[in-house]
Amino acid sequence: PGAMSRKSHLFFEAAVGCRITLALAFDPGAAECPCVGPGSPLFDTLLVELETRGIPTSYGLEGCKAYDKGHTLVGCADDTAPHCNNSWCFVDMSTCPIDEDLCKAAGGTVGSDVSPHCRARASAKSVILNPVYHYSYETCGSLNVYDESRLMLPIAGKTLRISVSPQWAPWILRRPSPGGQAADDVGGVIFDFFMESLKVFSPGVQTVVSPVFVTEGSVQKVGGNLWTACAHDVAIGVVDLCVSDFWRLPLREAMVQFTPKFMEETFVLVVPKMPAEDTLWTRLEKPFAPFESMAWLAVCGCLLGMSLILWALRLWSTNCAACHGSFFGVIADFSHTQIEILQDFLSGSVGVDGNAYAQNFFKLGFQFFLLVVLASYTASLASQLVVKRDSVGALSSIEEAIKRNVDLCAETILHDTLQEKFPTAKFVAAVYQEDGPRMVYAGQCGAAIMSLRAIDEMHAGVLKAQDCAAVEEGTLTEEEGRCRQGFDGRLRDDCELVKVGGGLVSISIAFPVSERLVHSISWALTKHLAIGGFEKAVRMNAAAYPKSTCAAVDASGAADAPGLGVEDLSGTFIISFVVIGIGVCFFFCDFSRHMASELSTPRAYDPEEPPTMLRHLERSQVEVEGTAQAAEKVVVVCSLDEEQTSGEVTAAVSQKLRM
Repeated sequence: PGAMSRKSHLFFEAAVGCRITLALAFDPGAAECPCVGPGSPLFDTLLVELETRGIPTSYGLEGCKAYDKGHTLVGCADDTAPHCNNSWCFVDMSTCPIDEDLCKAAGGTVGSDVSPHCRARASAKSVILNPVYHYSYETCGSLNVYDESRLMLPIAGKTLRISVSPQWAPWILRRPSPGGQAADDVGGVIFDFFMESLKVFSPGVQTVVSPVFVTEGSVQKVGGNLWTACAHDVAIGVVDLCVSDFWRLPLREAMVQFTPKFMEETFVLVVPKMPAEDTLWTRLEKPFAPFESMAWLAVCGCLLGMSLILWALRLWSTNCAACHGSFFGVIADFSHTQIEILQDFLSGSVGVDGNAYAQNFFKLGFQFFLLVVLASYTASLASQLVVKRDSVGALSSIEEAIKRNVDLCAETILHDTLQEKFPTAKFVAAVYQEDGPRMVYAGQCGAAIMSLRAIDEMHAGVLKAQDCAAVEEGTLTEEEGRCRQGFDGRLRDDCELVKVGGGLVSISIAFPVSERLVHSISWALTKHLAIGGFEKAVRMNAAAYPKSTCAAVDASGAADAPGLGVEDLSGTFIISFVVIGIGVCFFFCDFSRHMASELSTPRAYDPEEPPTMLRHLERSQVEVEGTAQAAEKVVVVCSLDEEQTSGEVTAAVSQKLRM
């Protein structure tokens, strides 16, 4: 008894001394979750617990402090661990949780700052004392960054029961085991990514794959959608987590918690395609397609203005020689100038004579105009000609579909999301988005809303194969499955369905997970995402991605077609030959006029005279230079009989020069 009394006395002195020390310097932490201190019901019991375990009685009881600094018990002998310098304290869980009644009594609401009872701070069970005691870094303004045991504890070394969707390449791949004696070998992008992320836990996690994707009871509860049914199975505890490409939708979020997203799915409008109109008129339009009509008008206006400037410069340089002729002569001279400008434009050259400043600046401006306009035209025309004539959609956008009152097939679970974004659209329910193509063929809707991933499967023939399998099994009739029937009595060809417009909506993809595991699994997935785990899984399963059987399309959207055909350049050919034909007509007019002039001149008939051959000398410029005279250009045109001598030609030229 004496010894016990002495021990109790010593403990009393230690407790009193501790209280005195605490009273001198004590940081109680946040008011929402104050530290255990003198006067707290837990203070004395924690003192006893610490003394019993041989831990200093000040540990965690002096308010917010970095108690682990230099403490070997928690791995801080050298203070290198991130938690060693973080402040914390023991807290009383009778005061930390939100007390809604006291909050309302203080005139506040949960989450407000009216009263400490309206908010809370995070805490955790002690790992070195009895778990009934709690500690908190958060009340001291720190994070429990070191204690990954909080993340490891719910799953490390335990069994995780998961449900995996049926074959859904490339996300989920199921390979039957030899002889069917064991469970299927499961793989795929999403499954591999998930399994690799679990390797962060130590000790390791044992996974058990449920023999069925969903329970029949959940399917009946949610109305038939298997993915929603799996989320329901997680919510009621049948499985811990579902592994597949789950859309995070409000309906499912209301049932169960989800991990962070690891990818997104974008939905677009899919419509029947119709061949692009290919008529003589469309072929003639093609060479002019690079510029809009207003741009062509602007180019023509610039050319007209430049021809006026050039004509004015020429009149000035020749002292307005053309002004002394007839009115029609002036018009003809101006027309020649316009034709020269047009020829220069088409040839990309500048045929302007003279070295005066006016001519030089005119050439400079015209060359810049040619450089920009011709380069723009050439680049635009090339890009349009390289792309072969492709088909266009019967609709160009969802706005056009709404305007034309077209029914749109969409997966039922998406209706609320789509209807909120497009309130005037008419949606037809499809159990799954993959049902869209056969519903369009059957005339149940004029277009479908599908994800880019589903479109890839459609163009790879996967959806058609699924519909044909359902028809063969008898679960769908040919009228429903449309295995063979496509549009207008043709065989079904899913390449006749094309996406148009931009993305309509994007939905996050994540895993539905049990509430007790959500923090741990989310941490593991996020950690694996950060080191490129998902991209690695994509590369590992690259061969499983569907390959389109339609015309190959490169990254820019241009069809991978062979070289240009005659039909692609037919418009250019026609326009060129029409212009050449006009020139031929002018030639025949000139030739006829010349022949009429020759025939109108009477001549004596000599039967021994050989036929006369008219020879036309080309126009040439003869420059005459004199010591005291300026240069003068003379054009000589001679019509010579076969027997005319070169001397007669020289005499004619000399006579012209003297005139």
